[in-house]
Amino acid sequence: MTRKDWASWLRKAVRAKGMPIRHLAAEVPISEAGLHKLLSANRFPTLQTAEKLAVILDYPVLGSSILDMRTKTCEVCGATFVDKGTRNAGRLCSEQCIRIDNRRGKQGRKNVMRHNEAVVATRRLQVYSSAVVAFCKRCEPEGICRDARCDLRPASPLPYIPMSSATRRAG
Repeated sequence: MTRKDWASWLRKAVRAKGMPIRHLAAEVPISEAGLHKLLSANRFPTLQTAEKLAVILDYPVLGSSILDMRTKTCEVCGATFVDKGTRNAGRLCSEQCIRIDNRRGKQGRKNVMRHNEAVVATRRLQVYSSAVVAFCKRCEPEGICRDARCDLRPASPLPYIPMSSATRRAG
């Protein structure tokens, strides 16, 4: 969904409610100019503003859709976060990433990029490792891998114990 889609829903909700713009702006509270910017898709609402508009206009999609639109990826570490529309133009996820971003001028972009790549790689490795562990435990609830042909065998945390020939004949 885009900013224009959201603005279209807002215009539709305002028309349906039949509320004058100045009254709506006073209830939110937001300036009339700010509300006009939202209506024309020139501005993006904060989570709080979108939720207030959704309640006042009785149009829930205005509040629920804004979360998807405000979910972003941090420029420093690559983490997904919800931009609350307050600081750093929604580019950074945490105070730590803000400090790293502020040091870019002092340390040089290459050092920061290396750090960013290391942080992203570490997070991805944690996610992948967790996924392999979850898959292996679901496949082999006993906690022992018995399939030497398993594609995850090289990365599996489970010990490999081959089935005995008696167990294979019985199964």
